[in-house]
Amino acid sequence: MTASVAPIPDDAQRRGSARASPATWSDAVWTLPDTLPPHAAEPDTAPRAAPVIGTNIVVIAALLHAAGAVTAALDIVALGSALGTPLWLAIYAWSAATLIRHQGIQWMAWLLRYRPLLVAVTAGAAASYLWSIDPSLTLQRSVHLVGTSLLAIAVGIHLSTRALVTVLTWTFAILLLGGIVASVAAPEVGLQITDGGHAWKGLQNDKNGFGFTAASAALFFIVRVLAEDVRQRAWSLCLGLLATAALIMSDSATSIVACAVGAIVILMFGASTLVRLHGVVALCVLIVGAVFAYALVTLVDAGAVFDVLGRSLDFTGRSEIWDAAWALTERRPWLGFGYGAVWFPRPEMVDAQAALLGTTWSAAHAHNGFLQVASELGLPAAAAAVAVVLRLLIEPIRLYFRRPSPLVLFVIGLQVAFAVSNMSEARLFIDRSFHWIMAVALSIALLRSAQRLGWLSGAAQPVRPSFR
Repeated sequence: MTASVAPIPDDAQRRGSARASPATWSDAVWTLPDTLPPHAAEPDTAPRAAPVIGTNIVVIAALLHAAGAVTAALDIVALGSALGTPLWLAIYAWSAATLIRHQGIQWMAWLLRYRPLLVAVTAGAAASYLWSIDPSLTLQRSVHLVGTSLLAIAVGIHLSTRALVTVLTWTFAILLLGGIVASVAAPEVGLQITDGGHAWKGLQNDKNGFGFTAASAALFFIVRVLAEDVRQRAWSLCLGLLATAALIMSDSATSIVACAVGAIVILMFGASTLVRLHGVVALCVLIVGAVFAYALVTLVDAGAVFDVLGRSLDFTGRSEIWDAAWALTERRPWLGFGYGAVWFPRPEMVDAQAALLGTTWSAAHAHNGFLQVASELGLPAAAAAVAVVLRLLIEPIRLYFRRPSPLVLFVIGLQVAFAVSNMSEARLFIDRSFHWIMAVALSIALLRSAQRLGWLSGAAQPVRPSFR
């Protein structure tokens, strides 16, 4: 098993590789093929693949650090604050070195062509130092955002889809099992005090972060259970059940809703593969979703629905935060107040943030990814962020229409859940965020593999009524 480091293919390679494709999902063993078919020759100048085991370990460690698990573990021995930043700097250096060593500058050209808005918003965050209300904090956090983006890009470009599945499996397993143990055996680390009592936050910074990790893991292992051979399903089923339990115990209503929507989308796309409704499934999803939303709003007692979720009609105070965030956006609609200068305030900045918001309270973040981008970087950047999210979702759907694959199915469900979660949580363009890294890295890995194999330019793969 080796990491996929082939350079970006030319059109001739794509046309040649389009002639070969797996016959069923099992031929791809969950993922997209890692290499070009024999008749689609790679150029002699292609760099050699690096040993994948060492790379996987580095990436798993980086993702665990992004999720907060490493810092939580180090905090137990009073080393978290001392080693957190040096670890991040080492991760950024590894990411940049990996990209330059194996891709030269080709990865920059590829990003500008296929991820221009991602680059533009990230560059805008760095440039906002010039007009930020707190330039030093904006500079620090924008450096971390650039470094976080480098990590996501390096993971997406350097790892094969097979290696990426291995990385996700181990990362999710460690976060779930470690989080459950911490929540049960070390409540001072794994529990968060809430208005309703206690909620699990595992080894992560807060319960909502742990909840979305559990939601993502539940979707991941749902697809593995559907796609794997019967003899291999027990491991995935156990982890899927643990993920569901952790999601419930996190008491994160946003993550529960996001997971439910993502699971429905996964099952509908998967069912389309079984019953040969491949070409109309997107329309079905939209129609069913619209009908369900209409019924929820007009036919069901909204208060009862929110009571079930343990929330109030004002989204547990989020509506006040949204109003304050929008008021900030109206004050500086074009450029915002500077990346990282408003939200996630340091302890000494809490009063200043409350004064800026015109409230008697402070908030960790805007509880809406798009409003957060708008208030810090302006409405044009928020519009670009919407386009980024749409692209993250449309690309795997387009690929699934041509080549049904379990990994692509998971990415569709994950990106749907990611978009839904950003309605009441802020996960877009967040520095040192595990969920942002995962969303970007998976989308890049899928697109690169599809381009290398010519799957987006070739004929669509016939839909087969089998998950295996």
